[in-house]
Amino acid sequence: MIVFVGGDNDYAIAEHISKLRSQYAKKFADALDEITVDCREDGLAGLEQALLALPMFFSHRLVLIRNIDGLKDRIDALEVLLTKVPETTVAVFDGRSLDKRIKLYKFLSATPKAKLYPKLNQSERLKWLVSLARREDAELGTAQAQYLVNRVGENEWRLAQEVKRLSLSGEKITNEVIDEHVAESISDSVFDLISALGKRDAGAAAKVYERVSAAGASDQQLLATLAWHYRVLTLAIERASEAELAACGVKPYAAAKAAELTRSMSRDDVAAGYRALLEAEIAIKTGQKQSHQAMQDLVVELSSE
Repeated sequence: MIVFVGGDNDYAIAEHISKLRSQYAKKFADALDEITVDCREDGLAGLEQALLALPMFFSHRLVLIRNIDGLKDRIDALEVLLTKVPETTVAVFDGRSLDKRIKLYKFLSATPKAKLYPKLNQSERLKWLVSLARREDAELGTAQAQYLVNRVGENEWRLAQEVKRLSLSGEKITNEVIDEHVAESISDSVFDLISALGKRDAGAAAKVYERVSAAGASDQQLLATLAWHYRVLTLAIERASEAELAACGVKPYAAAKAAELTRSMSRDDVAAGYRALLEAEIAIKTGQKQSHQAMQDLVVELSSE
C-alpha cells in the first residue's frame, strides 16, 4: 500500500504519520518491521531496496520515506517502482519537504491513499486547539484558545506543546492560567510594543518592554525583532501584495497584524522608527550606551514623536 501525506500543514502531516506508526505497531505487534529511507541520501536505489524487500522475520514492513524531493527527477522510475510494492509493505511518503508546484508532488498527491492537509485558517485553528485540549481531558474555550494564539503566535507545534502542558495541571484553561504557565512570544509582544508606541503611550510601551525583558528577551534580540517588524510595517504601509509579502518571508498572520497597526501610523512614523532603531543600535555597538539604557531611550523617543 502506498500512502502519501502532504500539504501545507506540517504539524498535521507529522501527527498523521505518527498515528499511522502507532496503528500498525498495534495491529501487527511484534510482526512489524519498520525502516526509514532518506531519499536525498539513499536515492531511488535505496528506496527500491527498502520497498521490494520481503520481510524475513516479520509479517509486514512499514517504510517511512522522507526528503522525497530527492526523487524529483525520477518520477517515471518511481511510478514503475510503486507498481511492484508487495502487499506486505506499507510505504508512507512524508511530503513535508516537497514543493507543491513540482510534478512529483502532483503525482504522489493523485495516488489513491493520499491525504492532504491544508494550512488552517484562524477559525479552524481555534477549533483544533479546543479539540486538542478535549483529547487531553482539559477544557479550553474558543476565547481562551484565541488568547493563547495571541500570546505565542500561530506556530502549531508550539501551540500543541502549550495545550498539552497546560492540560497536565487539571485546571480549566483560563487566561490567568495561560499567563501563569505560558511564556509570551517575543515577536507577538513586539506587536503590543509597536501598538503602544503608535498611540504615543510611553507608559504602556515601557511596561511592555519591561515585561518582555523580564521574560528573558535580550535587548539585542528585541532590537532585531523590532527592526524586522518595522520592515513588515513598511511593506504594509506601501500596500505590498500577498505575493510580495510572501516573497519577503512575511506570513499572513504577521501581515494582518502589521496592516492593523499601520491604520494609525504614517510613512513618517515608520521612517522615524527606522532612524531611532539605527541610532539605538549604533549607540550600543559603539559603547555610547548600555543596551538597556538605549532601549529605554528608544521607547521614550518613539512614543513621543
